[in-house]
Amino acid sequence: MQETTEKDSESGITPDITDISQLRKVQASDPELAVIRGWLEHPKTVPDDNKFRTYNHDIQQLWVQRQSMEVKYGLLYRKYIRQDGTIQYWQLVIPYSLRTAFLDAIHAGAMNGHLGIEKTRAKLQEIAYLKG
Repeated sequence: MQETTEKDSESGITPDITDISQLRKVQASDPELAVIRGWLEHPKTVPDDNKFRTYNHDIQQLWVQRQSMEVKYGLLYRKYIRQDGTIQYWQLVIPYSLRTAFLDAIHAGAMNGHLGIEKTRAKLQEIAYLKG
Protein backbone atom coordinates (compact mmCIF):
# COMPACT_ATOMS: atom_id res chain seq x y z
CA MET A 1 0.00 0.00 0.00
CA GLN A 2 1.29 3.43 -0.91
CA GLU A 3 1.03 6.24 1.58
CA THR A 4 0.47 9.86 0.69
CA THR A 5 2.73 12.73 1.62
CA GLU A 6 -0.19 14.77 2.90
CA LYS A 7 -1.00 14.69 6.61
CA ASP A 8 -4.43 14.20 8.10
CA SER A 9 -4.74 17.50 9.94
CA GLU A 10 -6.66 16.05 12.88
CA SER A 11 -4.60 12.97 13.62
CA GLY A 12 -1.21 14.01 12.27
CA ILE A 13 -0.85 10.69 10.44
CA THR A 14 -0.37 10.25 6.74
CA PRO A 15 -3.50 8.61 5.35
CA ASP A 16 -3.12 5.58 3.11
CA ILE A 17 -5.37 6.21 0.11
CA THR A 18 -5.92 2.47 -0.31
CA ASP A 19 -7.15 1.99 3.28
CA ILE A 20 -10.96 2.20 3.37
CA SER A 21 -11.15 3.01 7.09
CA GLN A 22 -8.75 5.93 6.63
CA LEU A 23 -10.69 7.11 3.57
CA ARG A 24 -13.86 7.07 5.69
CA LYS A 25 -12.18 9.18 8.38
CA VAL A 26 -10.75 11.71 5.95
CA GLN A 27 -14.00 11.93 4.02
CA ALA A 28 -15.96 12.40 7.28
CA SER A 29 -13.62 15.21 8.35
CA ASP A 30 -13.82 17.04 5.01
CA PRO A 31 -15.92 20.19 5.65
CA GLU A 32 -17.98 19.92 2.46
CA LEU A 33 -18.34 16.16 2.25
CA ALA A 34 -19.39 15.90 5.90
CA VAL A 35 -22.27 18.29 5.26
CA ILE A 36 -23.43 16.43 2.15
CA ARG A 37 -23.16 13.04 3.87
CA GLY A 38 -25.12 14.38 6.83
CA TRP A 39 -27.93 15.64 4.63
CA LEU A 40 -28.06 12.40 2.65
CA GLU A 41 -28.16 10.28 5.80
CA HIS A 42 -30.60 12.61 7.63
CA PRO A 43 -32.83 14.30 5.03
CA LYS A 44 -34.82 16.19 7.69
CA THR A 45 -31.68 18.24 8.44
CA VAL A 46 -31.49 19.74 4.93
CA PRO A 47 -31.84 23.52 5.32
CA ASP A 48 -34.49 25.60 3.60
CA ASP A 49 -33.56 27.55 0.47
CA ASN A 50 -32.67 30.75 2.33
CA LYS A 51 -30.24 29.03 4.68
CA PHE A 52 -28.91 26.79 1.87
CA ARG A 53 -27.76 29.90 -0.03
CA THR A 54 -25.44 30.74 2.88
CA TYR A 55 -23.40 27.57 2.35
CA ASN A 56 -20.23 27.74 0.28
CA HIS A 57 -20.14 27.12 -3.46
CA ASP A 58 -18.61 23.62 -3.17
CA ILE A 59 -21.42 22.42 -0.92
CA GLN A 60 -24.03 23.92 -3.21
CA GLN A 61 -22.47 22.26 -6.29
CA LEU A 62 -22.31 18.87 -4.60
CA TRP A 63 -25.86 19.11 -3.28
CA VAL A 64 -27.21 19.87 -6.76
CA GLN A 65 -25.92 16.39 -7.65
CA ARG A 66 -27.65 14.74 -4.67
CA GLN A 67 -29.77 12.46 -6.88
CA SER A 68 -26.53 10.80 -8.00
CA MET A 69 -24.94 10.66 -4.52
CA GLU A 70 -25.13 7.79 -2.07
CA VAL A 71 -23.35 6.67 1.07
CA LYS A 72 -22.23 3.08 0.55
CA TYR A 73 -20.04 1.10 2.96
CA GLY A 74 -19.56 4.30 4.97
CA LEU A 75 -18.16 6.20 1.98
CA LEU A 76 -19.72 8.88 -0.22
CA TYR A 77 -20.08 7.85 -3.86
CA ARG A 78 -21.39 9.60 -6.96
CA LYS A 79 -23.11 7.67 -9.74
CA TYR A 80 -21.68 8.50 -13.16
CA ILE A 81 -23.84 8.02 -16.23
CA ARG A 82 -22.77 9.04 -19.72
CA GLN A 83 -25.12 11.37 -21.53
CA ASP A 84 -26.11 8.53 -23.84
CA GLY A 85 -26.81 6.32 -20.79
CA THR A 86 -24.43 3.58 -21.89
CA ILE A 87 -21.86 3.60 -19.09
CA GLN A 88 -22.64 3.94 -15.45
CA TYR A 89 -20.56 3.30 -12.36
CA TRP A 90 -20.09 4.54 -8.81
CA GLN A 91 -17.24 7.00 -8.30
CA LEU A 92 -15.69 7.43 -4.87
CA VAL A 93 -15.88 11.11 -3.92
CA ILE A 94 -12.30 12.08 -3.10
CA PRO A 95 -11.79 14.56 -0.24
CA TYR A 96 -9.92 17.69 -1.24
CA SER A 97 -7.10 16.86 1.19
CA LEU A 98 -6.39 13.62 -0.72
CA ARG A 99 -6.73 15.01 -4.25
CA THR A 100 -2.99 15.33 -4.96
CA ALA A 101 -2.17 11.94 -3.44
CA PHE A 102 -4.95 10.27 -5.39
CA LEU A 103 -3.90 11.85 -8.68
CA ASP A 104 -0.29 10.89 -8.00
CA ALA A 105 -1.33 7.29 -7.32
CA ILE A 106 -3.35 7.10 -10.53
CA HIS A 107 -0.61 8.73 -12.57
CA ALA A 108 2.51 7.23 -11.04
CA GLY A 109 1.69 3.59 -10.67
CA ALA A 110 0.03 2.65 -7.39
CA MET A 111 -3.19 2.18 -9.37
CA ASN A 112 -2.16 0.82 -12.79
CA GLY A 113 0.84 2.92 -13.76
CA HIS A 114 1.22 5.77 -16.22
CA LEU A 115 -1.38 5.41 -18.95
CA GLY A 116 -1.04 8.72 -20.80
CA ILE A 117 -3.29 11.73 -20.33
CA GLU A 118 -6.55 10.47 -21.85
CA LYS A 119 -6.30 6.92 -20.48
CA THR A 120 -5.38 8.27 -17.04
CA ARG A 121 -8.36 10.65 -17.14
CA ALA A 122 -10.69 7.82 -18.22
CA LYS A 123 -9.35 5.49 -15.49
CA LEU A 124 -9.76 8.23 -12.89
CA GLN A 125 -13.32 8.90 -14.02
CA GLU A 126 -14.17 5.22 -13.62
CA ILE A 127 -13.23 5.13 -9.95
CA ALA A 128 -13.31 8.63 -8.51
CA TYR A 129 -15.02 11.99 -8.49
CA LEU A 130 -12.97 15.05 -7.57
CA LYS A 131 -14.87 18.17 -6.56
CA GLY A 132 -14.29 21.01 -9.00
